[in-house]
Amino acid sequence: MKKLVLTIAAVCAVLAANAQDCSDLFISEYVQGSYNNRAIEIYNPTPNPINLGGYSVGRFNNGAATLSSVTIINLPTQTIAPYATFVLCTDKGGVAPTDTAKGVTGTASENPLYNGYQKMAVSADVLTGIPYMGANNDTLYHALTYDATAATNKNKFQWESTYKPKFDLRSHCDLFVCPVYNTNKTFYHNGNDAMALLKGTAVNSPVIDAVGIVGDATMATATYWADPNATGYNAILTRDRTLARKPSIKKGLVLDYAAGNTDFNVADWTLYSNDYFMGLGQHTCDCFVATLNTRQTANFEYFPNPIRKGVLTLKASEGMNTATLYNILGQAVRTEKLNGDVSNQIDLSGLNGGMFTLTVTFANGQESTQKVIIE
Repeated sequence: MKKLVLTIAAVCAVLAANAQDCSDLFISEYVQGSYNNRAIEIYNPTPNPINLGGYSVGRFNNGAATLSSVTIINLPTQTIAPYATFVLCTDKGGVAPTDTAKGVTGTASENPLYNGYQKMAVSADVLTGIPYMGANNDTLYHALTYDATAATNKNKFQWESTYKPKFDLRSHCDLFVCPVYNTNKTFYHNGNDAMALLKGTAVNSPVIDAVGIVGDATMATATYWADPNATGYNAILTRDRTLARKPSIKKGLVLDYAAGNTDFNVADWTLYSNDYFMGLGQHTCDCFVATLNTRQTANFEYFPNPIRKGVLTLKASEGMNTATLYNILGQAVRTEKLNGDVSNQIDLSGLNGGMFTLTVTFANGQESTQKVIIE
């Protein structure tokens, strides 16, 4: 007679499967990119603010079925607004080209997050010169480094003064975590680690969502979960990838190997190529129901970001009325009237460096809020 053994993760999988739509936080985007470019976006699909303090993120390393004290991080006591996101990134700071903050040493394992100033080159086959193509037939790029054998600048990024928003992860981050690998390894996930959202702060807290399959022993030797119906790079799901949950997904899903889940839920995700960051900080979900009391949003461009104390340029298709900059405490530190212009500038000189939110109101009654980093 066979015995049925349920692991903690298996029980959590049952609980997650029975969870109601639009009732709790889930992972809306996953980034496993080059160097230290790692991020997890959490989405609030409910009409109510949720305190993140009762949740944690865990890394089930190499197919593990359990967590340890160095593979889990507790989220901050901070509120995530209804239908909003919260982005966590690996704490490898440093601003191009000289700032060595947050322990950046310049070695290959300590290179800072992409911030839009790294010098980039097209990734191509060394023999044919043909560029590598990623998801959606987009060209793949990589950051240029100095000669690994050089006495100085060993393995360090090469920099340039032109800001490239496409290659900027840092400005999308709400919280930087795990600066020292040997202290906490949670945000050093590779393609064979299931990244999970837990409801609770202990290692045995219920898993309510995961990217990857918890307890998949095959990951002890494999390097990523693969799509059996694809070939080449298109078959790679969790390494050198950005994954975004499709709008139709309204709750978390825990895939547990012990419970018989052996296939990655490919259909739930939109796959992007390596080092794609443009979707972070915003998520479209069918849980969102527009009402008269719900804040509407309109898109606008703003640059440069990060900004090194100077003039921030705003451009939009709709006339802009006001622009207000808020610090991390929610205090308005700068407000400008934009007089219905579709293009304008804000002078941010005199403000201390840090992370801010910028809210722009439009002549048509809409508004949009984005993150701004002042260096």
